[in-house]
Amino acid sequence: MTLFCLLPSVQAQSIVGKWKCSKEYFKSMDLLFYGMKGYYKFNKDGTFYVKINGGSTQNIYIKISGTYNIADNRITTNIVPGDIYCYVNSGQYSPDILDSDAGGLERMNRDRQEYAYEQGEFRSNVLTEDIKNTMWEWKNEPLTITKKELKIGENIRLKKKRGLF
Repeated sequence: MTLFCLLPSVQAQSIVGKWKCSKEYFKSMDLLFYGMKGYYKFNKDGTFYVKINGGSTQNIYIKISGTYNIADNRITTNIVPGDIYCYVNSGQYSPDILDSDAGGLERMNRDRQEYAYEQGEFRSNVLTEDIKNTMWEWKNEPLTITKKELKIGENIRLKKKRGLF
């Protein structure tokens, strides 16, 4: 009976540490930026944080902190919206202002550049809001832990990070 009562705390202890995000993880989250890397760190005190970054011409940086609870091989997280930082760069640059004597072709080219910039910024803002609102809270998700892998729900698979933190 004592062993059965200690099981939840043993499970919580085994999640403690850094867990590296895999390529499959980024694909399942639709975060397909060049050179993506990131990790989750679960602390003994029930807090966790996430850091993710990547990109070349288009960049992404995500930093999240929250709390977690494990019960009956299931994990639930709680994240305050203010504890989510996300930056997505569209890779587009605002076009230069034209001189008053610029010709029609120059104006047309600038208009195209401005349109591409505005569309890129719009897509970046939409992605930022999706990331902030939908990706990080788990409600009673199944949790499977092995020495090398942490599986949360059906799609999230993290690998044990080796070495020093």
